[in-house]
Amino acid sequence: MQDTSKVEIDTEKLPPVLQKVAIDSTPEKAVYHYYKAKFEGNVVVKKKPEWDAPRITPATELVAAKRDLILAERSLCRKRDEQNRRRDEMDKEWRELLEKELSLRSAFVKFNKFVKENHEKRESLRALREPLADPRRVESELQTSRAEQRIKEEKELQKSRDQEIDELQNKVDYMKSIKDEMERQVDEYKMYENYLSQVIASSSQMNSTYDILNRYETLASARIDLAARQERNLTALETTRTEMIKLTEEKSQTMMGLKTELAQLQIRYDRAKAMSLRWETALTRIKNISAEKALELDQVRISCWNLYTAMCVRKNVDVTVEQDNIEEQLVFIKRSIQELKRILRIVQKKAAKEIVSTKQSNTTN
Repeated sequence: MQDTSKVEIDTEKLPPVLQKVAIDSTPEKAVYHYYKAKFEGNVVVKKKPEWDAPRITPATELVAAKRDLILAERSLCRKRDEQNRRRDEMDKEWRELLEKELSLRSAFVKFNKFVKENHEKRESLRALREPLADPRRVESELQTSRAEQRIKEEKELQKSRDQEIDELQNKVDYMKSIKDEMERQVDEYKMYENYLSQVIASSSQMNSTYDILNRYETLASARIDLAARQERNLTALETTRTEMIKLTEEKSQTMMGLKTELAQLQIRYDRAKAMSLRWETALTRIKNISAEKALELDQVRISCWNLYTAMCVRKNVDVTVEQDNIEEQLVFIKRSIQELKRILRIVQKKAAKEIVSTKQSNTTN
């Protein structure tokens, strides 16, 4: 018959919880250690995952938004101061450039005039040096050339002035159109200015329209930052949700595997329990039989002792064997029985002879 009280257990195929337990070869002890380890694992305080942390309250978000708004206002003030400083520097540099441009233009005009005068002087000297030249004719030619040159210069100057006038007239027309457009826009947005003026009059925190606009720009910037932060939080939340779903699926598969192993262990436990009950029943039956045999043995011992003492009394022999020495008692009883058997045979023979003699005497009579 195969011994099923001990089961071979492969610890490498067990889950991590059972691998930490010193598995006993006895199924009852193995199941006891398993449930003990499982209970100790459940009792240990586990660290909460990050997704289980409490959410940020609206009050906390409002405080954070106010802090960001204050920081944004300070940064905006610094940027405005820096912009004003840079604008002053650029205006200064622009004025210097304009002054240099004007000085360069005036120097260029003077240099051009000087070059023309030198050219005229050279022409006049060259005409005077020519032989057989008539001084009157030369003088008249010089005056004529000067007059023509002057007329030419005046025409060029008039042409340039006409071009400048046209350009200025175009600029004036353009500026008038811009002025009309701006007046139209001012009239169109006048109601908003009136509304802002009413807000300034009714509010103690706003002193001018620029304060309202600055506050609006600050709030708009804060709104953009909060929207970006919310987008990042939503992205992180979606990522966490995806990871959570993946982790849940993995843990579900792990739980299914553990449930399968638990079912197998439960089946093995039930089998071991049934086998244990079977052997316990057999052990109880053996104990009962052992008790009965022990009782019978005690009765046999007592009977042997009583029989031994009775035979000693019958034979008028002293009791020399101790009560616990059953073997000597049985040897004495065996010898006594053998003696009695021999005596019984002798008596039976004598009785048979007497019966035969009696029958013979009866037949003779």
